[in-house]
Amino acid sequence: MQLARVEIWIRSVCFTLTLTAAAGADIIAEGRAPARAAPTARVARRESIDFEAGRIDVDSEREELVLSKGVVLASGRYRLLSDRLVLCRTADGVVLQGDGVLRFCPCESAPLSVGFSAATLRAGDLFVKNPTLRLRHVPVFWLPRLRLRAPDRIGLLPPRVAWRGADGLLAGTGVHLPFGRSDQGIDALDLRVSGYLKGGVELLARLATEHSSSSLRWDHLEQSMLAIDAHGATSDRDVWTAAYRVDALRGPRALGASNTLEEVARRFDHAVVSVGHAASAAQLAMGGWALSERGGAFDERGALGPFASIAVGDALGRVASAGATLGVSSADDEALGTETRAEQRGLLQANGAAGPVGLELALYDAVHARVRQGEAAEQALSAEVGLSLEAGWPLQRDYGWAFDPVQHRIEPFTRAALGAAFGDPVSETELAERRWGALLGGVRTALGRYAARQAGSLTLQAGMLGQEETLRPAAASRALLDAGGLGFSAEAAALVRGRPNGMSLLRARIGVKAALHVTGYLEGRSAPAPALLRALFEDNWDAPRTGWFDRAGWSAGGSLHVPWSNWLASSVGADFDVSREVLLGVRGGLAYRHPCGCLAALGSAGQRLGRDGVDVAFTLDLMP
Repeated sequence: MQLARVEIWIRSVCFTLTLTAAAGADIIAEGRAPARAAPTARVARRESIDFEAGRIDVDSEREELVLSKGVVLASGRYRLLSDRLVLCRTADGVVLQGDGVLRFCPCESAPLSVGFSAATLRAGDLFVKNPTLRLRHVPVFWLPRLRLRAPDRIGLLPPRVAWRGADGLLAGTGVHLPFGRSDQGIDALDLRVSGYLKGGVELLARLATEHSSSSLRWDHLEQSMLAIDAHGATSDRDVWTAAYRVDALRGPRALGASNTLEEVARRFDHAVVSVGHAASAAQLAMGGWALSERGGAFDERGALGPFASIAVGDALGRVASAGATLGVSSADDEALGTETRAEQRGLLQANGAAGPVGLELALYDAVHARVRQGEAAEQALSAEVGLSLEAGWPLQRDYGWAFDPVQHRIEPFTRAALGAAFGDPVSETELAERRWGALLGGVRTALGRYAARQAGSLTLQAGMLGQEETLRPAAASRALLDAGGLGFSAEAAALVRGRPNGMSLLRARIGVKAALHVTGYLEGRSAPAPALLRALFEDNWDAPRTGWFDRAGWSAGGSLHVPWSNWLASSVGADFDVSREVLLGVRGGLAYRHPCGCLAALGSAGQRLGRDGVDVAFTLDLMP
């Protein structure tokens, strides 16, 4: 006779059994219950055990539960299989006696499992005796004891192995230190210690909380390197907000030890800490900042100092708005001395219509002041004003689908802008010529289904742009597209006649992100690419006079992602300096993920400019 359900509550050292079965059933039950009525056992405190067995015997004298004939026992993230298991309660927890196999997922074809001769469940932890790691059914590694811990418990991190180019083999492990739980998951600190076969060491600390993420890495092999990547923000009910951001790579080994091209390509280390408050139409912020050249010495502090700013803004009726900011910052630099800067910026915008033609008027002002003390003492004060007037004729039509129609919008427009500066330039990027003007015409168009998040837009404009008495033909374009299997973004501006002068930012994706796809980019600028090119874009013509890039040159790159199946994928990529015809770096990876998500394995390899040898790393992650 089949047993429909057995509930076992383990308290102290005795069993309390509640049997629900057909009339006349005895304690010994043979046969497997249906999956939806599988026997269930619950253990007081944290242990919760579900099991299936062809035979269940209860020995009340020994206080044991004997499971046999195809035993499948599940407790939290663990799944244990055996031909025969004896369960008993001891002071150490629930003890399982008998040979079996531990899996981390319910699938029959689990790629990784652990054989055992006995196990103990206690407060969410699993203690395994004679664990044998098996790849499919082949034993590959044995230990006398193994303790598996839940993510919210203190425990050891999986071992890590990597080949760091010319630095050689790196291997190590670490400890996981959880200290809280939030809506985002478990707050924890991970500490890793790894050693180089050549005699060096790497220390890595990662802190993850609901409001912050921080990583600190110290690497030493003949020379040392310190890498910091930390950011976080928090706020209270009174709308006070505190935030910080640190991105630094320091030490004589800094630019050579990192295997990431993006990390070493950044020009500066920076740190910002700020506190802000918002009330009605005003915002106040204050804090401190630091800036230093990337890869500098540990004792080289660069420039640092405090800053404060206040911003106000509000609507002026239905058709206008106004805003203004005032900021003050100070910096103390070992080489340049102490410098204090102040900047005030204001913007007034108004919108109107003359029949079908829409009008937009914008006025801005900017006042800059700089005071430098020390041997190179100097003072500078300048002001800048600007005016922009745009007229456009927007047209729109919808096609099909009442709920989410295809919308097409087209708007021919013309725009005139003027600017003038007075006083002394306070930065090298400020315009040498003190007056400039632009007269442009163009068209904006957009097409898409916006509820389906598939749309594209294109803006083309051309005209005359000049400084003082010199006018030159200029053109600019901006394009965005996201249509499932195709993604594209581009921004370009150029002065057409005379010496080539322009910039571009182009990124593209062909294929769906979750399937086969190719990505690529091309970006850079020609010399000198003045900040005046920003006047070609209606949304930043009044922005601070800075360029898109800090130096002339062009770079390109791309990657190819190939999902060979639902469990295997690969990728390759490269970056290239077009101007100097130099290969900056190549990279590749192969990723395996079991269909049920219980196991992931990632292998990667790469080589970059400025670092000898090839970097290879392997990561194995159990995700029960």
